Amino acid sequence: MKYLNPEELKKYLDIFLFVDAALIPAPEDAWLRLISSEISENGALWYLFHNGGGDEMQICFSENAVMIKGFDHENELNQFARYLPDADFFPHLYRGVPEELLGLFTEDELETATFFMWYLNDTGQWYQNEFPDNDGGKAYLLGYIAQSAEEFLEWAQEYYEGAPVDAETIQKLYTSGTFTREDALKLNPECNPDSILAELH
Repeated sequence: MKYLNPEELKKYLDIFLFVDAALIPAPEDAWLRLISSEISENGALWYLFHNGGGDEMQICFSENAVMIKGFDHENELNQFARYLPDADFFPHLYRGVPEELLGLFTEDELETATFFMWYLNDTGQWYQNEFPDNDGGKAYLLGYIAQSAEEFLEWAQEYYEGAPVDAETIQKLYTSGTFTREDALKLNPECNPDSILAELH
């Protein structure tokens, strides 16, 4: 299957993370943020999406692979919402995924999924076990990852209602892929640019 290469994906995720942290800087409002990042003990880099409505997405960059696990809670593939869970669902969803990659997730995380895709550095390819007539919310959740400044601005102007998004700064981020204290302050003069830059890995 075709999707962004890991370098492009990380660039767009970092832009999202940078802007989200700048426009929602107060710690007490952290629950309003859509994306956060962390590095696990084994060195894997994680980007975590939570939209506050029950949907989530985990994107993991490990040494040898990239994984995207999404959970659309209203999707028919949500096994928690079924009276009788489909015993074949998870074996199909994770068929062919290397065990060392699945081992980066907890059991609960693996069960909170409606789609899963993975990229192997050795092959330079994305893989996914799809389901007929249902993408598991993939288009919806991956839609958060804007691939152009125009696409991001269209979404951000609506989401960050009341917080004008500086179009020039967004265009600069997409063009250069670099982040500075000045960029953060242009987005929000009241943010803490050093803490925002520290979130980027």
